[in-house]
Amino acid sequence: MTFNSKDSFEAAGATSLRARRRLVGGLTALVATSVGGPLVAQTAASPWPSKPVRIVSPYPAGGSNDNVARILAARLSEMWNQRVFVENRPGANNRIATEQIARLPADGYNLLFAAAPHGSNPGLYDNKLPYDTVRDFTAIARAVIGPVGFWVPAASPYKTLRELADAARAQPGKLFAGTPGNGSGPHMVVELFGYRTGAKFEHLPMKGDAPLAIETVAGRVDVALTGMTVMKPHYEAGKVRLLAVTYERRFPLAPDVPTLAEAGFGNVDGYAWFGMVGPAGMAPDVVARINRDINAVLALPEVRTPLEASGIVVATGSPEQFRAFIAADVEKWTSVVKATGIRPD
Repeated sequence: MTFNSKDSFEAAGATSLRARRRLVGGLTALVATSVGGPLVAQTAASPWPSKPVRIVSPYPAGGSNDNVARILAARLSEMWNQRVFVENRPGANNRIATEQIARLPADGYNLLFAAAPHGSNPGLYDNKLPYDTVRDFTAIARAVIGPVGFWVPAASPYKTLRELADAARAQPGKLFAGTPGNGSGPHMVVELFGYRTGAKFEHLPMKGDAPLAIETVAGRVDVALTGMTVMKPHYEAGKVRLLAVTYERRFPLAPDVPTLAEAGFGNVDGYAWFGMVGPAGMAPDVVARINRDINAVLALPEVRTPLEASGIVVATGSPEQFRAFIAADVEKWTSVVKATGIRPD
């Protein structure tokens, strides 16, 4: 199974990227030294943050990633007494924004609110990205995860995930599985589900969650894989049914719906996730502060409660835990890509 990509990336290795960073750093130090010691001392003593902080979202404005990023930006602006703003840089399955951040100084003023494709892209692009997902970034804080639901139109004949899987096995490629896009977290769950169960769907990538919801309600896809946020009003109106969710326990917004394990597919897992990263080499004290403050913001009841009511689960932790999570995600999805043969055109 393949998917289209209009963007062409040269395979500039991570080694050359780090070499460019060292060159820039050396030139900066040389310039600072040439103008005298006091400037160097003043720069070293400047507290962080001493100027506005940019958070790049790899998605268009209005989506889940952008919304959570803006909640964080507003609260962090208050905590840091500095403007924290969100810049949207969508495209190329997150690669445009990711490459931009990889090439910027590791001073804490340019951050990326990364998402699930951060972990799946190395496998999808056969490690021919102009950056290394693990080595060229500083993992700062995982923020939230979005369990993926298996949604069917209200008139669907499939009442359980088992029935749907059996039909997909009996008619390989005849049933259509819609997702928010190629390479997205839900797309990878489709591929993993097919790999582990033998249920072969024809993947239909949409340009985001909203078009996917429209197509599902209209009955033009057999199953949609996406989060709760966009489907919630249609679910509550009885226009779609939820067969199962990729979560370790029953989802609070749909307590009668089984988890994948309860539905008989405990060997399948996967979900959307968002978390903050920066260029490699960020100062440990800056990383610790950003991590601490993101965790504090997401622990506020007035922030956490609305997020979880929309279908997003707060899932914070330490920088070390997030780094290990990203590395495991890369390894997991790379193995799935190799087993299923997914490749960009």
